[in-house]
Amino acid sequence: MAVASTLPGQLTVVAALLALSVAITVSTSPATANRSRCYKHLFTFGDSFIDTGNFIVHNSTDSGPVLELPYGETFFGHPSGRWSDGRLVVDFIVERLRFPYWPAYLQAAAAKSPAEEFREEGGDGELAVPGGGDRGQRLQPPLLAEQDA
Repeated sequence: MAVASTLPGQLTVVAALLALSVAITVSTSPATANRSRCYKHLFTFGDSFIDTGNFIVHNSTDSGPVLELPYGETFFGHPSGRWSDGRLVVDFIVERLRFPYWPAYLQAAAAKSPAEEFREEGGDGELAVPGGGDRGQRLQPPLLAEQDA
């Protein structure tokens, strides 16, 4: 009799888990990619943690560690100019927001991308106006001596 009385409870738990798994599958399915996005642009600011490969654009004729394997090997299969061997945290955010993976900001094709990033490895950044303008104007942070003055 004890088994018969717990069967409805077990079926309720199984039904709830099934409903939850269906809801998760539907919310992450590719069919939802056709819906219009709430966000039209994504701007990220940072350093090598979100650099999408500007080093390879700036220094394509130089030699350097990010121009050789294993950088980019895991996800891209070739050197990517990134300071990692695969995707970055920002790639997962972009994927979840249904933006395409975007090239390094300084590449010409990046101007047409809805997602842009303005940094590369190092301490300086890029000042840019989306859709044109002052692309590539360098921003140099103040020196420590200037900050202390």
